Amino acid sequence: MYERLIKNLEPVLKEMNVGSELPLTNKELVEVVKKTVDGKRFYDFSELVTNAYLDYLTGRTDKLTYSYDLRPVRSKLADELTVRLQKKYNALPICQANQLSTWEISSTLPNCRLSNESQTDTNRNLANLSQQISQMVPNQLKVVEAPRSVRQWQPSVVLALSIIKGVWLVTLLVVGLFLLISRSRAFVTLAWSFILVGIFEVGFGLIAWDWLGRLISENFTNGSESQLAPVAIDLSAGILEIFKSTLGNISVIMLIVGVTSLLLAIIYRHKSKPEAAASVKLS
Repeated sequence: MYERLIKNLEPVLKEMNVGSELPLTNKELVEVVKKTVDGKRFYDFSELVTNAYLDYLTGRTDKLTYSYDLRPVRSKLADELTVRLQKKYNALPICQANQLSTWEISSTLPNCRLSNESQTDTNRNLANLSQQISQMVPNQLKVVEAPRSVRQWQPSVVLALSIIKGVWLVTLLVVGLFLLISRSRAFVTLAWSFILVGIFEVGFGLIAWDWLGRLISENFTNGSESQLAPVAIDLSAGILEIFKSTLGNISVIMLIVGVTSLLLAIIYRHKSKPEAAASVKLS
């Protein structure tokens, strides 16, 4: 997901007009962001946010709160900006006499570089400019309240999870009683049930996920000229891959449980035959 976001970051920055007042092109800004926020930092933040939302949506916590320290990010951003700005400044032409009166490094780079300026002064000026730009990043990203839409969904999610837990509990009790009453027949029934469900899920995974992915892609692209559409499509594709992988693992588990139940049914049936024959002889 990180690579997908970075890949689509440049058109997003262009549409949002983020780099219009910075002395960097959108492509250069993407490179700075990529070096500042690497995959590890991105996934650490994603895990923090995901866990916070899951705890809130599942009812483990009453409030959605999390915070992430951005000071290391801001420091890294300033360093990367300084390196990038130094390269751009060194590539500028030498100032002519008529350009010296307006020369300065304030909120952007000048149009030329001084011929008699020391490297120390240049580095200090560029570092100050980098620090000025990096101040756009706050000290921390902090959330103390869930968005309104999430607050509206939270009770329904908690209720749905409670119902699912109840259904699983009742199912386990029924299966346990069924196994106690009639082991062989119960194992056969369970075996075919799990095998059929597993086969159905495998078929669903082979057909439905690709269809669902195309449907989501068409909904995002039809009538939309926004550069955010590719990002939304890629994020949706990443989420679908997670669901696809999870349900695929469940399908394998279902098939394994089904085959195991079928083997147990055969074992119990073979065991019950000698016992039945012995009871007939005794009678």
